[in-house]
Amino acid sequence: MTLVLTLLVFLLVLSFLVLIHEAGHFVAARMFGVVVYEFGFGYPPRMMGLFVKWGTEFTLNYLPFGGFVRLAGEEREEVQEGEKENLVKSDDMFCAKSAWQRVVIIVAGAAVNFVFGVLAFGTIFTWLGIPQEQGVVIMGVDEGTPADEAGVEMEDRIVAVVVEGERQEVVTTNGFVELVGGMEGERVGLVLNRKGEEMEVEVYARKSEDIPDGQGAMGVEVSSGVEFVKYPLWEMPFRGAWYGIKTAVAFGWMILQTVGVMVGDLVAGGKVPDDLSGPIGIVYAAKKENILQEGWLGIVNFAAILSINLAIVNVLPFPALDGGRVLFVFLEKMLGKKFKPVYERYANMAGFGLLILVVVLVSLRDVQTILVDLEIFK
Repeated sequence: MTLVLTLLVFLLVLSFLVLIHEAGHFVAARMFGVVVYEFGFGYPPRMMGLFVKWGTEFTLNYLPFGGFVRLAGEEREEVQEGEKENLVKSDDMFCAKSAWQRVVIIVAGAAVNFVFGVLAFGTIFTWLGIPQEQGVVIMGVDEGTPADEAGVEMEDRIVAVVVEGERQEVVTTNGFVELVGGMEGERVGLVLNRKGEEMEVEVYARKSEDIPDGQGAMGVEVSSGVEFVKYPLWEMPFRGAWYGIKTAVAFGWMILQTVGVMVGDLVAGGKVPDDLSGPIGIVYAAKKENILQEGWLGIVNFAAILSINLAIVNVLPFPALDGGRVLFVFLEKMLGKKFKPVYERYANMAGFGLLILVVVLVSLRDVQTILVDLEIFK
């Protein structure tokens, strides 16, 4: 798949995720009786009006990616002038709703993105099967190490460790590392599965003072082996959905941890983390890793990851994001009075400007990385 086609798929996926995000705001607003003036497909300038439904004008715009919703009373400082012209009652406005209703409307977009991520992951696992760890797989063998001398090969699966003549089954990498860590200076029996056949080899586990930097006691790199297990057809949707939830939650937690590290690096060192990518970096990584060449499952997986990212990032308590708007609602309740609209607007403008600056800086670094990777310059 060419880079141009990868970019097109990325934009289409991102547009879909933005649209369902805005649809979440729209449905929640209508649920609480807030008038929605416009649901736009794409971004202005407007190309044409499509139709009017539920008092909302659905429009098609010239910038064909993404979308937006425009709620009555969303900008409180415009209520006095603009809203009266549209003959909207005060209790139909967003700003007139209770705090908890406004919070629900604000976070509904991110909630839809998260739910989509769960459904997408669930669909993948329903189709492929439920991942289950099956022993430990050798991912690399360092030359001249005890494992190399014993004949251990890449892609061998460690199914057990023989300790004092007793076979102890190995399921996870942590379990294997703990067993071997307690046997330094001894010869360890490894039960390997090589292309479906079991065999046993003895490998010396070096003492810590004898281990070169970057190597383990035996000189192997290991990873958990994963197999996709199929269950009866009627069970798969339920098992897939449950594993989809666990995957989405785990992925969301990982994103929060990454954001925490990023903020710490920005505050302490004043630099953007090396592993942070912008839109350009994401597209290039997708192309380089052939993510979109894996058929519809690859695209769904890519969409799920991107959707969870959007959900988590959007609820962060930062101005210009949905989480920033929720923060203002909470502060309003704590202080017992509403902020002047101009304060919120300035905070959002500052937050938006900072976000744009970070995106630009990260994108410039992404471009430099790509040019170096392509050996255009070094």
